[in-house]
Amino acid sequence: MRLLFLILAVLSTSCASKSYTATDDLPVIPVKKSAEEARRAHMFYLIQSGKVEEAIDQLLVAKKEDPYLFHSGVLEELGLAILQQGARSQSTEDVVNCLYGVSIALETRALPVIDKAFVSDAPELQRTALSVLATLNTDQANAMLEEAMKSDYVMVRLEAAYLLAQRRAHSAFAHIDTLMLKVPSEIRPLFAELFALEGSGQSTLALRRLLFDQETDVRAEAVLAVTHHHRDDFLPEIHRLAQEPSSIQQEACSYAFGVFCDERAAASLQQI
Repeated sequence: MRLLFLILAVLSTSCASKSYTATDDLPVIPVKKSAEEARRAHMFYLIQSGKVEEAIDQLLVAKKEDPYLFHSGVLEELGLAILQQGARSQSTEDVVNCLYGVSIALETRALPVIDKAFVSDAPELQRTALSVLATLNTDQANAMLEEAMKSDYVMVRLEAAYLLAQRRAHSAFAHIDTLMLKVPSEIRPLFAELFALEGSGQSTLALRRLLFDQETDVRAEAVLAVTHHHRDDFLPEIHRLAQEPSSIQQEACSYAFGVFCDERAAASLQQI
């Protein structure tokens, strides 16, 4: 827990330092440039040497003499050093705390910490890493999501596929389509939502196939997915499905007709 407190304290103060302006409450105290540079250089030396706790102690002492020291980039480097040190820990709790630190910092230089989580054999670390990537929409973050699709854990791959679909990444459809072929049949109904979310032409074709899948659960989930994403271009297919005897499927179609306010569905609803 000490590591978590250090991360949060350093990063939150670092964020505050980035928004500092001349109108802050700090007094305008002239500091000799040579003394300031020497103090800062010593702090960076301690940080780069891995002496993080010593650097924190000296930083707190120096702050009393030079309040502007917190605005010199030292805190940012210290936060990164803490994250990198924690990522090398053998403790799952330390790595999880570092991942939360990355999500607070939103600093791309800290992304190697996420790599550490994905190469681990702990699904909880991998899923925590995904929650951090969900806050970062960059090419590097998307590349990491694609790496997460190689995970040994189905739930990790499903979550990564959801994030890729949500961002409509260029590789999203291929990853989702490939994953659907590898998962147990019980999970296949979930893929209708992923294709509807991704929304490309290829995903539209995949949705049409799922609407007429051999499994009733898959068909019903496909109807709900296109309804959730306001795809009224699928209404002709939904009308056809509403004529089939499955009660689950008919309920899904009735819900779709209500959402789309489809007047033509009156006859179908009476039959249901």
